[in-house]
Amino acid sequence: MKTNITYIAWILFLIVLVGLGVYAYSVQLTQGLVVTGMRDTISWGLYISNFIFFVGLAAGGVVIYASVYLLGAKKFEPLSKIAAALAAISTMLAMAFIIPDIGRPDRILNMITSPNSASLLVVDFGILSTYLVLCLVDLFLLIKGAKSRIMIVLSAVSLPFAIGIHSVTALLLGVLSARPFWNTGILAPVFISSAIVSSLGLLIVVTILTSRFAGFVFPKNLAPELAKILAVVIPIDLFLLGVEILTVSYAAIPEHITPIMFLLAGPYSAGFYAELIFGMVAFFLLVHPSARKSSKILMAASLLAIFGIWLKRFNLLVPGLTLSPTGGIGTYTPTWVEWAVIAGIVAFGVLVFTLMLKILPLKPKEEQ
Repeated sequence: MKTNITYIAWILFLIVLVGLGVYAYSVQLTQGLVVTGMRDTISWGLYISNFIFFVGLAAGGVVIYASVYLLGAKKFEPLSKIAAALAAISTMLAMAFIIPDIGRPDRILNMITSPNSASLLVVDFGILSTYLVLCLVDLFLLIKGAKSRIMIVLSAVSLPFAIGIHSVTALLLGVLSARPFWNTGILAPVFISSAIVSSLGLLIVVTILTSRFAGFVFPKNLAPELAKILAVVIPIDLFLLGVEILTVSYAAIPEHITPIMFLLAGPYSAGFYAELIFGMVAFFLLVHPSARKSSKILMAASLLAIFGIWLKRFNLLVPGLTLSPTGGIGTYTPTWVEWAVIAGIVAFGVLVFTLMLKILPLKPKEEQ
């Protein structure tokens, strides 16, 4: 990657976004969570939505590079280092979103100094921390060119963690008896299918962008091969969503049907139908072999899939909190502080990845 005016401008732009996020977070620290749109009824919002979303991105990255060594998918080997880097950064960002959500950052030390083993949040935090270390070790060994048998062992360890972090995150919601909207055994499979969709979309986008702007050279069929898998997983994810909605709607249990109606014909319906449209359009763009040969179509379809999954995380979380256990109905409108903090955290992750492209040998060995 050449250090030109475009590269410098990009770095400065990301630094400005990080600075904006720091300023917004300072406002939240001094004035409290009242500057956000979260209240007693809806106490989780954009921060936890992004936490769940980035956990999914982290899980999917490992699935890609682990498949190279465990399943012999050698065609994806040129993406192994980038997938490992994205998994590590996504894990780091997922953990970062917990900090602004808890209001007081010093409280996160309680998870380390006096952890409650009965708390799934503590378990999830511990698994994420271990997973981050695994991703960094995997990335280090991939860069150093470790032998295949070593990577097979590490992949065999990392893959269960990738599935575990998202399963435990799903259980964080699914076991809350006061929120019937989340009390479904299908939640963990939905989380995993959505994670694969978003992470595949991210890898396709990164593959195209690094090829164009960072001077990376990948096999021509690499992005289309990823797109084939994405075209298969998207309908599976939509099917699981449809099964859940049809089941809940037919049973018409009040505690379940009310949050569903918030999605189908209520305040969150626009986001819900956008989620469905994004997923279906992405599928129809990718299902045609000729369309997969166009990098522009691949980019558009992948971005639609990524944004669709982000909306899905939000549409799962907030409507499930909208109906209070006492019968009240809450409202939630994110404030500029939340959006700015999110922009700062995401920009920091993009900045780290951009610098990694410059510093670390992430290119395929034969292209270096």
